[in-house]
Amino acid sequence: MCQAHLSPEQVTPVSIFLTPSGDNGTIITIPRISPTAAFRTLGIHISPSGDQKKQIQILGQHSDTYFTKVIASTFTPEEALISFCQYLHPRLTYSLPCTMLSSEDCRYIQAPALAALLPKLHLNRHTPRAVLFGSSNYSGMGIKDYFVDQGCQQLKFLIGHTKANGDVGQQIKVLLSYIQLLTGIGKSVFTYNYHVFSGWTEHNWLSLIWDFCNKVGVTIELEDHWIPTPSRKHNFLLMDEAIKLNLAASVMKDINVLSLSYITTADSRTLLPETITGQPLPDRRSSLEWPH
Repeated sequence: MCQAHLSPEQVTPVSIFLTPSGDNGTIITIPRISPTAAFRTLGIHISPSGDQKKQIQILGQHSDTYFTKVIASTFTPEEALISFCQYLHPRLTYSLPCTMLSSEDCRYIQAPALAALLPKLHLNRHTPRAVLFGSSNYSGMGIKDYFVDQGCQQLKFLIGHTKANGDVGQQIKVLLSYIQLLTGIGKSVFTYNYHVFSGWTEHNWLSLIWDFCNKVGVTIELEDHWIPTPSRKHNFLLMDEAIKLNLAASVMKDINVLSLSYITTADSRTLLPETITGQPLPDRRSSLEWPH
């Protein structure tokens, strides 16, 4: 059976047509968008492949515009700080629950704005970011770090929707099950260090939250999400043991067939010959929908 996958128009040059409901046969051609091309939705530019270049460009333009206006202004320090917090910050952070920006992307976006703000606050542009972003409880300035802002907003989005258990919450749980299957481990992925799996699992919105939680020392516990379990007594999941061996990412990816019972005889004492030669096992079919 052929699995669905993203394909550019150069590879599959076909047209898509629709006929309006109740119409007498008028055919409308639906324009195709490249998998890497971003399309503007409500406040964010999203591409089917997850490419963030367009979104980074738009956010960077907001920051550049702020720099141009503020650097030439006669703002007092108080006015400059208000302009940053009340005008620019909401404009940059509106889309953050749905973005997948790296810490480098966030620094790139925020850099022009800080370059305009700091001189207005009578601060050196090379002031340590720990001072700028640190809490006022520890003598920091309390300016919000863009990458931390993204992580916090995504956590709120994740927890809020999974608690509400609506359509979006269900889709998040499906994505979590997908990641859980990729890793093959018998505990919630959020209880492990993301970097153990980052070399061979898919990078997506949920894995970004997983990575952020590791960096800030947060553990997420979600109810009612699927976790693989051994099929019978004395069986175990291979990945639970494999992650203890510090193997290469390519080896870890190949090992993941979930449980020991899948590759051994019924008494689990002997490896099946097909397992050693890399042949498919016709009598061992998984009921799980494995990733393409």
